[in-house]
Amino acid sequence: MNLIKKHLIEVAYQELSEHRVEKFTLTKLAKLADVSRNTIYNNFVCLDYIYKGILEEIIVKEISEGCNSSDELLINIVEYISKHRVLCMNLYYHTMVILKVSDIIRFINNWFSSYNENQMSENKYMSGCFIIILRDWFDSDLKADDKAIVAELLDYNKVLKRVG
Repeated sequence: MNLIKKHLIEVAYQELSEHRVEKFTLTKLAKLADVSRNTIYNNFVCLDYIYKGILEEIIVKEISEGCNSSDELLINIVEYISKHRVLCMNLYYHTMVILKVSDIIRFINNWFSSYNENQMSENKYMSGCFIIILRDWFDSDLKADDKAIVAELLDYNKVLKRVG
């Protein structure tokens, strides 16, 4: 990843982490990053790719670090969301219209497949329950107890391990 892309992703990450942002635009990002809009367009097709960069280059790496099992991954996901509530709520509201459930399921399946515990690839929609649990949590503005969310995710993961 080139330095300009990295800088833009980091600036967007920082802005979305600090406070709830109703509307985030390329113009605002250009101003915050002290670059032109053309610089952004030369590096990203649209704002959606910046959100994707935040997810892949920062969030997934941080959540995955040190994980040795899908259970640890689920715990880390909830801990990350709890620790970075503002960022995660911003990303949720800014991307919920553009994200397809099938893309999220594919992403989760690929992420979990590295632990070789679940056979979700055979029935790709089995992981959809994780999305439902997390979406319900986000739709409640993350008000549900973190421990209850972890317990629900881990219980479902046990079911998937038995089914797989």
